[in-house]
This record gives sequence, C-alpha cells and structure tokens, in this order.
Amino acid sequence: IPQQPRDEVELQQAAEKTRKTMEQIRKSKTNLDDLERRGNNVAKLFDAIGEVVPQEIANDVKAAKQQWQDLHDKTAKNAHIYETEAVIWSQIEDAKKELLPWLSETNQGLCDAADNSIEIEFGPMRLTKFHAELPSYQVLKDTIADKSRELVSINNGVEIPSLTELNKLLTAQFQEVDSNAARLEAVTSTFNEQEQDLRKRIKNAGEQVNKLREQLIKCDDMSGEPNKIMERLLKCRELRAELDNSANEIDNIKQRVDEMRSQYPTFSESIIPKELNNVQKRFEAVDTHAKKIESSLLQFLKKFHADKVSMLKRIIATQREKVAWCQPESTSDKYNLDVKRSSLLEVSKAIDDCHKRNADIG
Repeated sequence: IPQQPRDEVELQQAAEKTRKTMEQIRKSKTNLDDLERRGNNVAKLFDAIGEVVPQEIANDVKAAKQQWQDLHDKTAKNAHIYETEAVIWSQIEDAKKELLPWLSETNQGLCDAADNSIEIEFGPMRLTKFHAELPSYQVLKDTIADKSRELVSINNGVEIPSLTELNKLLTAQFQEVDSNAARLEAVTSTFNEQEQDLRKRIKNAGEQVNKLREQLIKCDDMSGEPNKIMERLLKCRELRAELDNSANEIDNIKQRVDEMRSQYPTFSESIIPKELNNVQKRFEAVDTHAKKIESSLLQFLKKFHADKVSMLKRIIATQREKVAWCQPESTSDKYNLDVKRSSLLEVSKAIDDCHKRNADIG
C-alpha cells in the first residue's frame, strides 16, 4: 500500500487495498482469539500437573495480540487519512472541472474579440462578463492551491507531481487570460477613441455648417444701396470659401469612416455613418443655397451696373446731339449763337456729370 499516493487514482487504489486489509485484519481476529484460548488451555494443563507455565507461551500470545493491534490501528489510521484525502481530491477535481472549461472558453472569446475586427463590437460585453466572473473563478483557483498544500502537508511535505503541474497550468492560464483581457481592453479603447474622435469631428462639422447657414441667410437681402449689396456679395463669397473648407473636412471624415468600415465591418451598423450622412445632406443644401444667394446678388449688381451704363450712354448720346446742333452756321445770327452758346454750357455741365457717373460705374 503506497504511503503517499501521487494522484487520485493511486489514492483510490490505496484506499481499496486498505479496506481489504482491514477486512483481513478483522477476519484474523478469530485466529488471534483462538491462539489466546489455546494458550490459556495449555496454561491450565501445566497447572493441572503442577508445573510452572512456560513464560514463552504468555509472551508469544501477548506479542501476537500486540502485533494485531498495531496493524489494526495503523490500517485504521491510513483509512481515515485516505478518506480525508479522498474528500480533498474530490474538491480539487470538482473545482478543476468547473475552472478549466471557463479558462478555455474565456481565453478563446477574448482572443476572438481582440484579433478579429468583426468581433470588436462584442469586446466591451465580453470584458464586462469576464470582470464579473473573474472573482468567483479566482476563488476556485485559490481553493485548488489551498487544497493542494493541504494534501502535501498530509503527505509529510512531499510534493504531489500531478497537483504541482495542475497549479502551474492554472497559473499560466490565468496569466494568459489576464493578458488577453488587457489586449482586448487596449483594442477596444483604441476603437472607442477613434469612434469618439469621429463623433466629435462630425459634430463640429455639423455645427460649422449650421453657423455658415445662419450667416448666409443674412446675405440673402437685396435691399439697400448698391455698396451694401456688394458687401453682402463679398461676405457670401467669404462664407462660400469657409464652406469649401467644411467640404474638405467632411471629405476627410468620410475617408476615415470608410477606413473604419473596412477595418471593422460591423462599424457600418454604427450610428456614426448615419450622422455623417445627415451632415453631408445639410452641407449640400447650404452649399446650394449659398450659390443661389451669390448668383442673385451678382445678377442684381450686374443689372444695376448695366442700367447705369445704359443711362450714361443715353446721356452721352443726347449731349452729342446737342454738340452737333451747336455747330456754327453761316446764316446764324447773334441770337442763334447765344442760344447755342447756352446749350454748350449745359453740355459742359452734363459732361462733368458723365465723368462722375463713369467714375461711379468704374
């Protein structure tokens, strides 16, 4: 019978052999009792013939009884120890059967989420589940370690190779699961940071488009002097330049969203592409409105300019006619010349007005 079983199988074998040994010891009690009875009968025979009972007979009987008792006590003690060890081994086995599948499944799940971009959206959920379950499974690991030390203590400090290997395996697998969890947290954190950055950029782009829209609405006004109209036109063009910058930013965001879609296929189901699409539609509407406002302001100024040019041309044509009429004639008398001279003075004033109008047009 092995005094220090190396594993649960050897323990069961030792316990079974001890049980059978105890049965044999109990059966041998009959022989021991028979030996004692015969010794007593021999002693009576010696008494009957008046002889001294040889001391060897009593000593042999006593030695046999002591040997039987020692063997009985030792076997009973071993049976108790093996029974205690069996309970501990059973506790270790139950904990192992629950712990090893969890470690395997958890490691696989964390690895899948960290290594496969399709699984990235499940990362936070798996991390939450892992952190929730970890304490109870850590208790199982500690239980196995404590029970292993208890068995080693029962075995007088002698290491049990199978338990040593089991605890090494558990330590390595817990280190692996912690490492995979940390790796997934890093991947998830990176993904979340990229998501938050895109959300912020989309939000800022949308706010900028709204701001430009409000300023453009103020430019959509044809009232007032031409210089005011010109100011609105210039402001409108300035705002359109800012809209072009917004267009570049929206294009850059779209490019980044497309990269995220390629890197993380499930990202397409995120709300971010929808938010970007809404901003793009708003931008297109504002850009169209801005072009319409600029065109309207420009057409208004062009018409105003054309009207002033047309007016100036008419005034010049009129003054040319007057100058032609004022040409001296041989038949002109003094009165006629005075009238023409008066007309030329008016033409001179009209020419000054034409110069002013021309400067305004220019």
